[in-house]
Amino acid sequence: MAGETRQRMFYLDGEKYKTNTWLCFFQVPLTRKNATKLALLSEVLKTGTKKFPSRRKLEEKAEEMYGAFWDISIVKKGEDALLSFTLEVLKHIDHEQAANFLQELIRHSLLQAGSFSEEQLKRQKEVLKRRLESLADDKAAFSRQRAAELTAENGIGICADGYIEDIDDITTEDLRNFYDELLTHSRVYLFFCGDKDGRTALQMWKKSLDLEDGVFWKEEKNTSLSRPPVWIREKTKATQARLILVFTGDGQQQRAALRVWNEILGVGGNSLLFRKIREELGLCYEIRSFVPPLTEMLFIEVGLAAKDVRKAAKEMMKIWNTTMENGIQKRDIRQAVQSLQREYEKIAENAGRMLDFAAEEALTGRNRSLAELLKEISKVREKDILQVIEKLHLQTCYVLTGEESTADETAK
Repeated sequence: MAGETRQRMFYLDGEKYKTNTWLCFFQVPLTRKNATKLALLSEVLKTGTKKFPSRRKLEEKAEEMYGAFWDISIVKKGEDALLSFTLEVLKHIDHEQAANFLQELIRHSLLQAGSFSEEQLKRQKEVLKRRLESLADDKAAFSRQRAAELTAENGIGICADGYIEDIDDITTEDLRNFYDELLTHSRVYLFFCGDKDGRTALQMWKKSLDLEDGVFWKEEKNTSLSRPPVWIREKTKATQARLILVFTGDGQQQRAALRVWNEILGVGGNSLLFRKIREELGLCYEIRSFVPPLTEMLFIEVGLAAKDVRKAAKEMMKIWNTTMENGIQKRDIRQAVQSLQREYEKIAENAGRMLDFAAEEALTGRNRSLAELLKEISKVREKDILQVIEKLHLQTCYVLTGEESTADETAK
């Protein structure tokens, strides 16, 4: 909507930390069309600015600020990608100096100044190609991404690292135009974690960025799926197989209960999957479950021999269905809640993790404090978890294997 405030500011009390951390990110709906541009853009923006015309000059400026840490990266959250600018400085560094450095990175890149050469673009394309090739060689990461792609056609299924086949067609002008659109049409989030005068620092930073309110990119949110589960097998040179089961929700999941169920199901040595599939049956060498950030999806990831794929899948679904029928032991719920509470309490020990937590809360519009989230988790009961399990539906069984397998039908 035109006129809607694009920039939101968040202050986190970081008096106990030794540094002040500044974070700015631009929220971009992730699509196949823009994924590779975003990934390449994050590397191009690191090559220099009008005032600091090389990566070396940027690093020298950071050293002048007593070894300040800075980075530009792409972070995937749900259906969106965040173009993220981070600066961490010692507390005696002047706020204006820090804000000016970030303003230079965001508003005065070589790309925007028209002094980014085709030769520089070629080098950055090679860097991105090598990174994507290394990701393809990581069979665990590759299988997770393929399972997501095969399950969701929206941003959740898009690889935020980009696609090799799209790299060569991108020109400097394409990147410049895309970045101009991004600066004009994306939502902007500014965070400061540190000294108590951080709110004043945020106001100064917002003013220096000089980003006008405008019309947002059209966002199409559609994460719900309703189709029978499919079994997909792809071949690789690896001797071991990777099995991924993907479950999707109905868009109305209780996220605290989903976190607890994930913990019970497949996090750590006390989980249902580890105890049964790995320890008792010996069907795998690695097994875990996880929930991607800001999604209502649950993944089960298994490393195993190809001959055991079908049996392992059936045993996992047996655990799932038995839990729905017979319920969950109170001990398992108590241990899962306590484990989550310990994990989330650790977030407060690190400014970076606190900022990531605050960013996710801001993106969902809930803006809970860490204490509020811990309280919500402590209130999760068996009935809440069973409701989550009932609403989660198996969508994809993905197998990556180098051997012939008898796993040729949908897990039941």
